Amino acid sequence: NAKTIYVGGILGKKGIAWFDDFKVSIDGKDIQELKETKRLTLENYNSNEFESALSKSSRELDFSNEENLRNSLNPLIEKIGNKKIVAIGESTHGTSEFYLLREIITKRLIKEKGFNLVVLENPYDDIGILNRDLHNTPLDSLMRKHLFSIYQTQEMKSFLQWYKDNKSEYNIEFKGCDDSYWVFYELLKDNINTDDDKILNKLLEDLKSNIAKSATNNLEKEYKVNISIYHNILEIEDYLESTKKINKSIKEILFNGKNTYANYVNIKDQKPFQSRDEIMADRISFLAKNSDRKIIVWAHNAHISNKIITDNEIGKMGRNLKKEFGNDYFTIGLTTLKGNYSYIDEKFINGDHVFKEKLKTESLQPINSLLWENKLSKNSNSFIIDMLNLKNELATDDIIGPTRLVGYSKECEDDIYYLKLVKYFDSMIFIEETNSTQPLFE
Repeated sequence: NAKTIYVGGILGKKGIAWFDDFKVSIDGKDIQELKETKRLTLENYNSNEFESALSKSSRELDFSNEENLRNSLNPLIEKIGNKKIVAIGESTHGTSEFYLLREIITKRLIKEKGFNLVVLENPYDDIGILNRDLHNTPLDSLMRKHLFSIYQTQEMKSFLQWYKDNKSEYNIEFKGCDDSYWVFYELLKDNINTDDDKILNKLLEDLKSNIAKSATNNLEKEYKVNISIYHNILEIEDYLESTKKINKSIKEILFNGKNTYANYVNIKDQKPFQSRDEIMADRISFLAKNSDRKIIVWAHNAHISNKIITDNEIGKMGRNLKKEFGNDYFTIGLTTLKGNYSYIDEKFINGDHVFKEKLKTESLQPINSLLWENKLSKNSNSFIIDMLNLKNELATDDIIGPTRLVGYSKECEDDIYYLKLVKYFDSMIFIEETNSTQPLFE
């Protein structure tokens, strides 16, 4: 959906640069001689044909009560029960109905289909500490300290309480896939038996010391210290391997630690910078290497999607997982047209370890453009779409149109993305009007 392309030259040092004989080519052909390809847009696609195809490819969801809703999800549960990874999205982080659906689908996959790991878009190390203290610290306190503020809701507490009560019976694990610079050392130390091993204790002390130094406003110092932390982790890993003191849990913690600090080394070695999405994909992929694990991912639509959303960055998580696991990776997008949502004002959600931002409520803004969600609302109030069936009914998946993807902060004009939506998810759940999540803390 680009409107303008700018081409420029950069002069790296002093002097004069001359740029002559510019030519723009596409696939080796002069752009001046190419004919434009007409886009197939949501606005110009035949409305009657679209609505007919949508009706044939969707199944209504009954929100009249939880039992009816649960039963109306039966075909979906059967369809995804044998997958390796099921990713359940959300078009806002603060929509109550999305968490209700996630909880119902997740519980059923655990109880009926043998899924045993839930991964949340939240710091890995913090959820490790939350698990450690789950049975000796009040749940509210753990959520306040170890979950992003946007998740500190009654809806999230409902699932975590169930997880706490049923963890042992179903042998469930709960983990995060995001960076955490705050409690990595604590989690690692808790899982390593140091005994009287002076070498190991010294390595851990070096790591602890460098982590303490990393809290600085000096970018050059931060860069150097974080490279040192990465090498500390490698040294600990090598030593544990050589002394046969390593196990699967420690390997996993060390892997996540290396991922957190890897980009400092990438910059030093002049290697490509890994985006947040790529790192989250690596973490989920690592967890999926265990053949016994069947994984449910809770993350934003923009992360789980089968294709990159924008900037060759957002959406790489889902894109990479789809490339690696193919049909064993299944995406369920959740979207809405109108209603309220929760958000926080914080600009950087993991900029510090004080997750005490106040949750606010706002209404989704009316949009002048014809959104995908406007088209979907012509079908029914709430339903689930099989995107492969929709593609077959439409005889194309190249229709492009705008959709709304709101992050953890307040909606703005940049939250509209032009996507060939049928390509981006395996299933899509639409609810015409939704409500904001309920804050756990006022």
